[in-house]
Amino acid sequence: MLHEKRWNRFSSGQILRNKACPTNEHHKLTLLEAMAMNTIILSTPVGGIPDVIENNISGLLSAEVSLDSFYDTIEYYLTLGETEVEKIALENHNKSSHVKM
Repeated sequence: MLHEKRWNRFSSGQILRNKACPTNEHHKLTLLEAMAMNTIILSTPVGGIPDVIENNISGLLSAEVSLDSFYDTIEYYLTLGETEVEKIALENHNKSSHVKM
């Protein structure tokens, strides 16, 4: 049951898995658009992404830019309770609504 619940959360489209390329400036806009839709962001800490995502507050950042670290971040996300996930989603929506483009 727990495995099924985790898979449903992971595959539901409620998260954006972003192993970003540091040279692509469009990633920040993609993150902000996803945040506005209450999407949980899982990302590596490249480029300006840490300026947008506060780890464990408005998303989850891996400790380093590596596949193993990103995998650990996904595993951590899957251990979060629904209340923690909802809190991050609400923070995303609130934060994105204050951004001026």
